Amino acid sequence: MLLPVEEVHLQQVERELLEEKAHALGRIGSRLVELSQKLADLWARWTAGDLTVAEPYVQTRREFMLYLWYWHVQREAVGFRTHPPPETWLFVPPPLTTDSPRS
Repeated sequence: MLLPVEEVHLQQVERELLEEKAHALGRIGSRLVELSQKLADLWARWTAGDLTVAEPYVQTRREFMLYLWYWHVQREAVGFRTHPPPETWLFVPPPLTTDSPRS
């Protein structure tokens, strides 16, 4: 049998959960910024003709896309629906084409 919970205790738990969701959103956002910066550098090198960056680019882009998805899920969990998504303020990496750069 469940014991009755005082409203103030329930509100405290809800507040703590919301705070943790917000902190998680911040951590995800920080990682997205790091990955975006790394991808911008790799992209610049790729477009300059450096073929050695293909694999690191693909792996980093995969992680970026995963963290972007995490960000959208966490944003919904926190209740932010009117804020601009990261796609509007970060470098969103395009997939590499099968052609080499500068073809």
